[in-house]
Amino acid sequence: MNNYLEKVNIDNEIECLLIKPCSIQNLDYNDINYIDNIINMNCVETIIINSDNFTQQIVKNLNAEIYKDEDLHIKNDIFDEEPYFTYEIMYLDILNDKIVENEFANLIAINDDKIYTNAILFKTNIPSLSDDMKLVNFNKKDLINVLKNRVNITIVLYDDIFTEKKIMNNKLEEFAQDFFENEYYYKFETLFLMHNINIWYTTLYGSNDICGKLINKPIYKCIIFIYKSENVIGNITLDECNKIFYLSTKLNNYEVPKKYLEEKNDNLGRKIIYNKYKVLDLLYNEFLNK
Repeated sequence: MNNYLEKVNIDNEIECLLIKPCSIQNLDYNDINYIDNIINMNCVETIIINSDNFTQQIVKNLNAEIYKDEDLHIKNDIFDEEPYFTYEIMYLDILNDKIVENEFANLIAINDDKIYTNAILFKTNIPSLSDDMKLVNFNKKDLINVLKNRVNITIVLYDDIFTEKKIMNNKLEEFAQDFFENEYYYKFETLFLMHNINIWYTTLYGSNDICGKLINKPIYKCIIFIYKSENVIGNITLDECNKIFYLSTKLNNYEVPKKYLEEKNDNLGRKIIYNKYKVLDLLYNEFLNK
């Protein structure tokens, strides 16, 4: 169990979601209510955990005693992030093809593990400019929002002005053809701090410095998006883009400073999470106040 969950910071008690092994193969992925249909299955339950019974509730709800003959490890991974919050899934890291696969948990997780046991979902508040971390309520509505934001991603567009746009994740190429009116467009990708930035753009009749110093070419129109893993497109906001453009004019290189890569603990002894939002905000605030 990760350090920051071994010593929890909870106000009174919190809601978490328990995902029991179940099959979702009979549900139509193309149904507009696909996510809601899964959430409403009896394999999704709300559980209450507090700081006094945290460990006991984890062991109980993961049914650890059932697998006492297995070499048990409790594993948890971040399956999504947004400004000020991370979303984590916890499960028993075992491989047993005699056990029913937890198909919904595998849909939620973004790593390559196969989950066969119960899984518990947590939401952690991580303010950008402080080391405070706190587990907060995570309910079915939160999970619906996370999963729908995977299907309908937020990208940033420039066409005279910058705007945010929601599009279907698998329609990006099709959207780009319409947005650029079938004109040829360039593709640029770079790692900026912890953001895997992608910018598709056209140059004819364009202006310079539209994207800070990321691209040293005139830009007429552009689409900005990120990858949160090798093949998974994430969400990016205009606020993030503005901070990235500003920092691109201040930083000598775009690598993550070592101080954010070194392990650091908070006052409860938990490892502080420095995700892409926190690192971006800390550096932006640092240069803005110089």
